[in-house]
Amino acid sequence: MAAAHHGLTKELPRASALETLLILESIKLESDNQVTQSQDLIHKSDEIEHTFPAFEQALWDIHVTENEIRNAFSACEYAGVLQRAARRVNRKQLSEEQAALLDKDYQQEQLNLSNAARQLKEKKLELRVHRMNLACRKLQESSVLRERIFAAYYADLDGALLQAVYQTADPSNFVRDMLRETTAEEINEKLSQAREADAALVEKTRLFFTGLHWWLRGRYGQGPEGLGLLKSAAALQTPAGQFGLYMPVETPRPTDPMEFQSVPEVARRHHYIWMYEYRRITPQFARSDVSRTKGENRVKEVIKLRRFY
Repeated sequence: MAAAHHGLTKELPRASALETLLILESIKLESDNQVTQSQDLIHKSDEIEHTFPAFEQALWDIHVTENEIRNAFSACEYAGVLQRAARRVNRKQLSEEQAALLDKDYQQEQLNLSNAARQLKEKKLELRVHRMNLACRKLQESSVLRERIFAAYYADLDGALLQAVYQTADPSNFVRDMLRETTAEEINEKLSQAREADAALVEKTRLFFTGLHWWLRGRYGQGPEGLGLLKSAAALQTPAGQFGLYMPVETPRPTDPMEFQSVPEVARRHHYIWMYEYRRITPQFARSDVSRTKGENRVKEVIKLRRFY
């Protein structure tokens, strides 16, 4: 399945009948599991406490589940390929359950996954509306600096995201009541009020949390090559390839540099880059002009790397 997710199945031998059945069963279970998990997550999110940490955790859980649904959707596409390749299987040797796997409508599974993804997307928007309302209240009422920092950031972030959604979406098309009742004018007004309440703090939190986001990606994000230490070769050809990192579901806590025998969960990729990927980096030596120092000729040696990850 990992090869299927990365589009590498063409390089693999054709699956046997038994392998096909095992893979189809795994795909069906994963698809059903993601649909069930998304519903459970929505019900859980309906009952969360209205605090910044609770909103952040709920939005992160939805983000993770959305990625898993995307993988399950891709797996269902591969299931169709396996079904077409298994047409010559002798069905007389199969049980009823095995025959049902070959006859299952995986396009319907994809439709179920798409519906689950749409419901999660709406729930995510609803959580952002709630969090923006909370952030606006905190900016107006709270004098605690920690609360005001998070309030300024979330009001600016959620307000901008919701503003972009309501500029193009028709609220009447939403299923959830709160999204239908919210208007673009309300979002614009609250966003303007939040930014005017403490413009300096909003700008500082925007810079700080943006930097923190990219630091976490650089520190804990794992690429698809070099045992997770390197990005893919696509990073050399397209900017989109530079963003392909696997982030841990549970964000690790940074290790204390003063702790005795402290070992980070993810090794520093620059420390090991030469060990795993030295064959992909081709050095080119070039000599610069000769410089003279105290009568001695010194030649500067410049190394140019044709490829860098």
